[in-house]
Amino acid sequence: MHITGALVLALLTGPFLSAGLSSLSAFLPDTEFHIPLTDRQKEILREQGLPEIYEELTAAQRDMILSIEQLLEKVEDKYGKEMVFESYQPGTEEDPDTVSVQFRDPDWDRSQPNATVTRKEENGIVSFYDDYAVPSEGRQLKILLTETALELAEIIQSSFSSVPA
Repeated sequence: MHITGALVLALLTGPFLSAGLSSLSAFLPDTEFHIPLTDRQKEILREQGLPEIYEELTAAQRDMILSIEQLLEKVEDKYGKEMVFESYQPGTEEDPDTVSVQFRDPDWDRSQPNATVTRKEENGIVSFYDDYAVPSEGRQLKILLTETALELAEIIQSSFSSVPA
């Protein structure tokens, strides 16, 4: 049986990819491999003034962009909608295995606070948690009523401004 180089690479990297992409490049420093970036990853890198090609990024930048995508995909899969990236918080010296991404629901008003999704690795166990609050039906109704009231106020104001004095 013949095992190809790609299959060997997949077997070697599979556990690291499923465990949160923790410093994959540290485990394969002499191995060159290409990871295609998503349009969203390229946009985030462009906004930061960084190269949009994976191989041109530093190890820390690679970890960052892979973590951002992984965390956003977790919340998007969980809530069934695409979210908007806002910021990234790498691990700290005290807690290097915990990273977070702030994001927002594209339907949210920009004045609403961002939500956060966090990946924490402890003793080889990776866990994810977020503080995203799906709007309740009552909150959605309140938003709809507020928007309707504002639209009605604009109609009334424009009606009065068109009446001759």
